[in-house]
Amino acid sequence: FRDTVILPKTVTTVFYLPVECKLHHQESNMTFLNILNRCKQKEVCQRCSKKILLGQVIFVCSLCDTVLHGKCAKLDSRQKLNESKFDLCSECLANSTQRYNPFKSLLDNLESDKVFEGESPEFMDSISIRSNVLESCKKHTIKSLKDAFVARNIKKDSHFSTFFQNISGNKSNFNRLVTEVHRIPLQYSVIGIAETNVCEAESKCYSISEEYESVYQSKINNKNSGSGLGLYVHKKFCFSKINELSICNSDIESLFIKLTNTADPIYVGVLYRPPSGNSDTFVEIFCKILQGLPKQNTFILGDFNYDLHNLKSSHIQKYEETILSYDLCPLISVSTHCRPNCSETCIDNTLTNSPEQVLISGTIDFEINCHSPVFQISNHPSPPKKADEKITIHYDYNSKNLDKFNSDIEVSLASASMEESIESIDDFLAIFQASVDRTCKLKTPKTTKRNSINNP
Repeated sequence: FRDTVILPKTVTTVFYLPVECKLHHQESNMTFLNILNRCKQKEVCQRCSKKILLGQVIFVCSLCDTVLHGKCAKLDSRQKLNESKFDLCSECLANSTQRYNPFKSLLDNLESDKVFEGESPEFMDSISIRSNVLESCKKHTIKSLKDAFVARNIKKDSHFSTFFQNISGNKSNFNRLVTEVHRIPLQYSVIGIAETNVCEAESKCYSISEEYESVYQSKINNKNSGSGLGLYVHKKFCFSKINELSICNSDIESLFIKLTNTADPIYVGVLYRPPSGNSDTFVEIFCKILQGLPKQNTFILGDFNYDLHNLKSSHIQKYEETILSYDLCPLISVSTHCRPNCSETCIDNTLTNSPEQVLISGTIDFEINCHSPVFQISNHPSPPKKADEKITIHYDYNSKNLDKFNSDIEVSLASASMEESIESIDDFLAIFQASVDRTCKLKTPKTTKRNSINNP
């Protein structure tokens, strides 16, 4: 609207009309609507191809600026579910990415809403950081992920990173997961998996590579599927399991570790909420877990089975209120789960209370199951590779020395028995140790590097 038309003196209002719309004073006897509707150039509805007249309800797409009759732009079912996209036409909506970002609308209102008057700049920066992280979250292919790493100068193991996949059974999908992980030009610091469906004793059968150590939590007894957690930690990290935060029941499964050789300790957990469990009980236990975690440097990976793209459920609202009240920010805003003939959902995520450190987050297009893996890379510096630990060897238990030991201990015990000098277990251990020293102890101790296979 660029040309200005001034109506007769009896009308003092100034109107802005489409380009090339010229009216003359002799037309002043016409009705106001007729004058305006006689403009040579009118908007045309892109749906029905008819002209849009003054007074008709219109719809303008905020993305492509397409103008439609209001009746031609009836909201489809998807727009109704996603109220944040009510101003997109159906074409733009079909090509858009459904996204969870409660901070964006909050950020838009910060300057105009009196509720936020007097808030500190730090608060506004915090909201902006969280919004940017969720807006930047993307669905990646292996190629686009490699390009993103190059653009951000992310090297193979230079930053702290996490990766999570609901694996839907180690026996079915673990080998496929390992293959896909090795296609990524990055050694993730911590890899979490859920629904392993294996016991802790079976976990030794599942190795990602010699560069990782694993810690598992067994599946629920007598449950063949939908249970069990695992964490794989790169060997450059020193870590310990946090038993008091590791829980396994029908409402929540959690497994937490603490990385200790970083500038500041980093807490990482993997969590799974069984969809058949009690949601209120889950939130109650989850709150207790969060109370035991620090206010920074915490990362919680998991399948929470709460769809953040559909906040109409009271259970999902309660979950969202819980994580936000503990200053946790979801890092995944796009869909992570899709089954045939079903809507996409955002149920897998990574939560952190240090979003300002996040460089990139998103999902990866793996063809393992209906869950997409989620990842994040943060600006926490990665620790240097642990130096190979040297150990001192004092004994040589080769077969020849063991034969000598068998003969020596037999003679020593027979002699002690005749003398009745064995009166306690300590007496026996002293004889045993003396025999070992005589037959297997090295005259000069050897120093060697620890080997995970030969000297575990």
